[in-house]
Amino acid sequence: MSSAKRVIEPYFQVWDAEEMANVALTLCYMTDAMLNHQLKALEDELVTQGGIKERMYAARTDYRREQDRGLARLKQEVSALKNEVER
Repeated sequence: MSSAKRVIEPYFQVWDAEEMANVALTLCYMTDAMLNHQLKALEDELVTQGGIKERMYAARTDYRREQDRGLARLKQEVSALKNEVER
């Protein structure tokens, strides 16, 4: 038995059909409000951070840029070391 059912079950004996319907309707409204809030948060996240493909593309290009910067630094270091060896 679920914990929610155990919490509500004593009220089955006390509430009439109208009260039960009102509680069910209230729960539906609350669920709808929470889902709308979640959808709004997901929409805001999509707008500010982009979709998964955009994030994956950004991560790949950032990684490649960092690799290119590291390679350029190594080339400069090799060039400097060659000059030092020639001296």
